[in-house]
Amino acid sequence: MIRSLLMAVVLLIPMVVSLWPGLTKPADALVAMYEPDQVVKFVGSGSGHGVGLSQWGARGRALEGQNAQQIVGAYYQGSQLMPYDTAGTRIRVLIDEAYLPPAIDGSFTSSNKLPGNVYGWGGPWAIEGVTGALQPGTRLNLVSNKDQKSHHAYLYDPAGQLMIQFGFPGALKLVSLSPETRIQVYYKYTRIVPGSGGTQFYDMYRGDIWIRQNGKGTLDTVNELGIDDYVRGVVPAEMPRDWPMEAIKAQSLAARTYALTSLNTSNPWWDLDDTTYYQLYEGSHREHHITNSAVEQTWNTVIGWNGQPIRAYYFSSGGGFTESAGDVFTQDLPYLKGFRDHNAAGLPFDRDAPAVKWETSEFPMKVIEDMLNEKDNSRVGSLRRIDFSDRSASGRVRTVFIEGSETNRKLDASFFQAIYNKRTPASLGAMLSTKFDVEFAFPHTRPVPRINIPGQSIYFEETGHNVFFGFKKYFERNGGVAAFGLPLTEEFDENGMRVQYFQKVRLEYHPELAGTPYEVQLGLVGDQIAAGRNYAKDTPFINNSQHRYFAETQNSIHFGFKKYFERFGGIDRWGYPISQEVFEGGTNVQYFQRGRFEWRPELGGMFGVFSGNVGEEYLRLRGWLS
Repeated sequence: MIRSLLMAVVLLIPMVVSLWPGLTKPADALVAMYEPDQVVKFVGSGSGHGVGLSQWGARGRALEGQNAQQIVGAYYQGSQLMPYDTAGTRIRVLIDEAYLPPAIDGSFTSSNKLPGNVYGWGGPWAIEGVTGALQPGTRLNLVSNKDQKSHHAYLYDPAGQLMIQFGFPGALKLVSLSPETRIQVYYKYTRIVPGSGGTQFYDMYRGDIWIRQNGKGTLDTVNELGIDDYVRGVVPAEMPRDWPMEAIKAQSLAARTYALTSLNTSNPWWDLDDTTYYQLYEGSHREHHITNSAVEQTWNTVIGWNGQPIRAYYFSSGGGFTESAGDVFTQDLPYLKGFRDHNAAGLPFDRDAPAVKWETSEFPMKVIEDMLNEKDNSRVGSLRRIDFSDRSASGRVRTVFIEGSETNRKLDASFFQAIYNKRTPASLGAMLSTKFDVEFAFPHTRPVPRINIPGQSIYFEETGHNVFFGFKKYFERNGGVAAFGLPLTEEFDENGMRVQYFQKVRLEYHPELAGTPYEVQLGLVGDQIAAGRNYAKDTPFINNSQHRYFAETQNSIHFGFKKYFERFGGIDRWGYPISQEVFEGGTNVQYFQRGRFEWRPELGGMFGVFSGNVGEEYLRLRGWLS
């Protein structure tokens, strides 16, 4: 997301910069042109999309004495609590997807290394249309045939004796026959219940279980149950049970209302899944009497707007701000307007959240290129430009614009965040929200230790860089700091050439000219900075002591600029003039291929002319310096 310059290398210049020492900070945009050596990190605040109820904000409000109704009213502006009979409403939750059972003959393992077992516990259950009531402890075992597209089922009694076997019919419904019955989907890959000694997992469910073969031949599993039983498994997964009861009640209201507005009759199989893409649901093993009490205290109550349940989005923390739905999602909703979420003392209600500030590790920009190209829904080819400048009023990124060699893309920031978290190494750290800044750095500009090579190196404490060997000789013979400024990088290879940047120039080593006065030269930094600026040309004239015309570039130099040019190296050093004198930065300046002259008689100096810091300016333009 993302100036056409004369030289190919310049097509890779990042236009903005960053936020920590040694890095660069953008003025009002965050745009980067891809460069292989560029190092990136994301620095942000808050966790989640920022729309609706802030969970940490609800906690802060409850601690300051607000009740659930007040909390809900703050985050869903203009809403009201309203009665809604949910007793007969059921919801279908996708709890496992694309499971391939192990081979019937043992020739391959299951897709997640877990056996295809399902148990009924606590009360009777049945396989609809296949069995009558089954005792607790009865086990259904699923296996795959060699083609991996068809499956077989075995049913064992609690003693382990085979009861029946049959070919998987395409879909099975496992029915709970009592309120005490729980169905365990053993093949669901999930985490251990804390404190269980490694014996219990979040794979136990109220209600019924559907197992359906999808179009690819693998199995999808759906938990169908009453909405309030579903909310019992959501609330403790979304909010700690030791938080204030009024915050948990607010969470219960939001979870129930969100569930109601997630019912999706256009999908014949499921309404939502059990991940944070919707809301986290971990079944009956996640329930707790405290959170169940909050669910029961808000029974048959939802959050409404004009008599209808609202889309009750919620999130973890927002760094003291919420977002408007229209800045994050496709629909702008009147009860979901962003606001400054602070108390009367000016403190954020979510100030105790662990994600008030977060950052990833540094990593090469190629990680982003690889991440985008991993799948067709984000593929761009070679990354050229990425733009994070489209932001909401509170600073959240809304859209990420990407330019690539194959195509350009416009990605929702939440999608960019999601694929970063999924497709990059966990060791880099997660992006917790779309409220982030991008920080760019380059290893070459960072200070380094002194190199002690007697007579062959010199170290500049001011910038933390060394100049040595051939560059040191050229530097010292041709005016040193006064002529070139301080070094801003170490030596490094750029586009197949050994270079080093100084405040006023770039030095280049040309081995093909070794032994000649041109072995070390100034790079064409003036060309690169002034590229694309269509300066006016001059009319030819006869040269004299005060004026000189260059037919090569149709530009001329005059008076003090001409004297300075001829006194300090002429074309060999500065190249041809590529502009006329222009007024820029409060003074007259003129651009040459390898530099810029500035008219500053108030500073003294020979002829009142100084060489400008084009090396430094070029590195800032590229995003290498703050």
